[in-house]
Amino acid sequence: MMQTRVAVARWIAFSVLLLLSVTLQTMVFPRISAVPNPMVSVVAAVSLAMFSGVWGGMAAGAVSGMLCDALLPHIEAYYTLTTMAAGALTGFLCGKIMQRNFWSALLLCTASVCVIEMFYVLFFHVATGRAPWSAMGFVGVPEILASIVCIPVIYPAFRGVAKIFAGD
Repeated sequence: MMQTRVAVARWIAFSVLLLLSVTLQTMVFPRISAVPNPMVSVVAAVSLAMFSGVWGGMAAGAVSGMLCDALLPHIEAYYTLTTMAAGALTGFLCGKIMQRNFWSALLLCTASVCVIEMFYVLFFHVATGRAPWSAMGFVGVPEILASIVCIPVIYPAFRGVAKIFAGD
């Protein structure tokens, strides 16, 4: 009974952090013109997947991806599918191959953000003719770097929640 309560409290805390990251990505950072828009929801989903496994990472990626797809214009299920895949792959790798530490989080978050952002710019900007090929360097790279800068802030929050509610 106590383990169930701890697990529920853990997922509530994870959900609050995930919702905060989606809010930052879709509503706060786009209004700040001085910084590129980091992909905070992807970093959060990958960080959560490190502590919750394949199914938890897949669920977190699906939920954060659906919220991003719903709140961002011109996107149809892109973030849902890619963030869900990144969460599942991270959960698998951290459960079988890699350790759950900051360096693994940095590597997996960076790889996920690079792949998702580059394909986003390619599919939704370059292929549709809304931006030239140089957008990969002028839009994609700054957003990737801004996302990488967010990792040392986001990952410790998820690690803290996982340590506080480690009773399950």
